[in-house]
Amino acid sequence: MRKILQAYLRILDTHPWKVHAIQTGTLMAVGDVMSQTLVEKKKFKEMDPVRIARFGAMGVVFMGPGLWAWYKTLHKLVGHSKKYMALKKVALDQLVAAPPFYVGFLVATGVMQQQSQKEIVERIENDFLDILVNNWKLWPAVQLVNFGVVPLRFQVLFEQVFCLGWNTYLAWKCNR
Repeated sequence: MRKILQAYLRILDTHPWKVHAIQTGTLMAVGDVMSQTLVEKKKFKEMDPVRIARFGAMGVVFMGPGLWAWYKTLHKLVGHSKKYMALKKVALDQLVAAPPFYVGFLVATGVMQQQSQKEIVERIENDFLDILVNNWKLWPAVQLVNFGVVPLRFQVLFEQVFCLGWNTYLAWKCNR
């Protein structure tokens, strides 16, 4: 087990973009599987593998690299001084990054589902505010711990553990 952890840390240090993309894509795909089985009550043979792949691809291409870039930017902007550092990062994360991030997520999801521009705009109008408000019910507390305690190189992974539940919600919301 120790060798696996050491190998993971070595790869994380040498290829952080790839690691964050792959682990985020994997966990997003798992979130979609959880949505289809636990929320939508589909049996294994009824699950939509294309939908799972789309959600996983969203993690590899958009979410993993985007989160890593954002966390590095936050670290540079706010620094690592302990006084109010985590609160400043949470405020920036939730008020500056979250709104455009979820618009981008809804647009990317719509494009991947081959929706028309009108359908994507309707999805944003119908789902954006609900997603953002639900985001604010969960993520400030998680991010306070993440930014206050977790080292920068593990912050995407820490968030993605909580994202298993959140991705289940997002997958359900975007595929109703």
